Amino acid sequence: MERDTLTLLRVISGKEHGPKLDVACANAAPILYLTHKASSLKQGFELAMDAVENGEGLKKLEEWVGAQNENPEKGKRRLRGLLQTL
Repeated sequence: MERDTLTLLRVISGKEHGPKLDVACANAAPILYLTHKASSLKQGFELAMDAVENGEGLKKLEEWVGAQNENPEKGKRRLRGLLQTL
């Protein structure tokens, strides 16, 4: 499981390109479309790609980790620790 987590973090942090990034953006596209942040799946894919490239994706993950953890600081420390291993 940690290997998959590190792969996802490499993708979101912009350190992984190619098919894995494409799949992540393809998965994000419907969410962006359904939440009216994109007017089409194509635009959702492009917005997701932009978010990875400009760091917004990683920032959003950090916000989510803080909001979803019973102990937000512990979750953020864990995330930072994982990011340092990349």
